[in-house]
Amino acid sequence: MKKIEYQCNICLKQRIMGLPENINFNVDTRGLMDIIDVHKCKGNKENAILLHVDSDLNVRTQIPVKKENDESSIPGLPLPSPQKVERSKIEIITDHLIRIRNIDYFQINDKIRNKIFVFDQTKKNDLDKIIIDDQFLEIQILTEKEVQKKQVKKWLTGIEEAYSKATYIDVKALELVLKFLDDKVTNEMNLSDKLALELIINSICSIPQTIKEDTEFGEIFNDLDTVESRNLASIIEKCKNNDKNNILLIYNELKYNFSFSEYIAILANLVEKGIINILTINFVDKK
Repeated sequence: MKKIEYQCNICLKQRIMGLPENINFNVDTRGLMDIIDVHKCKGNKENAILLHVDSDLNVRTQIPVKKENDESSIPGLPLPSPQKVERSKIEIITDHLIRIRNIDYFQINDKIRNKIFVFDQTKKNDLDKIIIDDQFLEIQILTEKEVQKKQVKKWLTGIEEAYSKATYIDVKALELVLKFLDDKVTNEMNLSDKLALELIINSICSIPQTIKEDTEFGEIFNDLDTVESRNLASIIEKCKNNDKNNILLIYNELKYNFSFSEYIAILANLVEKGIINILTINFVDKK
């Protein structure tokens, strides 16, 4: 198993994250990836640390999120502390087979990672976008159809809450968020939708595991037709004894059975029912 390991400059704890061999984080144009570690730090206070990690999984720089202009390089590595630069813009590109029908514009302004993720198929510049904004994250959206502003803001808040907990953000996961949102934004968000957003945004770092015996599955197949039962059973089977495949890798093996939105909705339902557990890849104190 691969690992990312570092010593927090504030509390001096040794922190470690194990990564299954087939789960990879992608570096950006700097040759670095942005990973966030939240842990009990000095004075037993929860602290978030932004880590810049290279392709060899060495932590090159650590930045306390809640302290402005507090940057320090890791001893022994020659990379200087990063300079303040203009926020980089990354386009959210959907698969050519996926058509976005209900959303014309979608943007996530990540003030921690210093990145802007954007999807734009508008034809005008001056548009009445719906925006939520806080200290670390701003999300903007423009829907094609007339949708109640209050309803859309609930969806954006759901994205914001899930995003703020994410250890690692991948543009592929945001493409899937966009597609899921496009399918759902014209409807009211429910608790299952909120869980689905969390699963999508954290899909790179989430390993689904079936935790119930076959004999306990009977009640969940009631009132389902043959296709629905088969889809449900295929996800349960793929997650049995799973300790290495994340949510996206599981879907890649099943994608000819159903759409991603259908898959993630079924997975969220199974998690809610306690049939599947999500093992989250994150940092822990080194023993």
